[in-house]
Amino acid sequence: MNQKIKSVSLASIMVLSVMSSLLIASVSVSASTVVITEAIQIVDGGTSSDQQAAVGSDSSGNVHVVWTRNNLHLYYSMISPRGETLIDATQITNSGLHKIWHPDLVVDEYDRIHVVWADKAGQHAIMYTALSPWAAPMDGMASDDGTITAIDDSIISRRSQNRDWPALDIDSQNNV
Repeated sequence: MNQKIKSVSLASIMVLSVMSSLLIASVSVSASTVVITEAIQIVDGGTSSDQQAAVGSDSSGNVHVVWTRNNLHLYYSMISPRGETLIDATQITNSGLHKIWHPDLVVDEYDRIHVVWADKAGQHAIMYTALSPWAAPMDGMASDDGTITAIDDSIISRRSQNRDWPALDIDSQNNV
């Protein structure tokens, strides 16, 4: 009798595992929001040293890129999901002497771009700005800092010690 119960139990487990795999297989999976394109060149900096890029995307699939140019200024560009340049390389840091390192960006649910970076000119500082590129014409040309900036460059923290690798994120209430 004991052997019979074991056999029925094993047969039941096998039937249930087959049925569960059929149920899981019937769930349709779609990758309609995944876009894979050939590599595209974001900017041709010529003799400039463009490096330390940070990348994010908004709710429409547009790609937002910030990077340092010669570690002196921060630049921004916006690319459509099809790989077309909507806003070409635009300087987003204020004029003046900067030593910019390690930018990071995040896009909130309102498609605002929040950017943070380390400025090592003089006393080290963690800097922040917010961009709203929707006021720009999106014609593939460079915009200007005043048009796309929602919050001007702001000092978050300044100390004489090394301030490096800042990062930011958005919480569940859409706060930075």
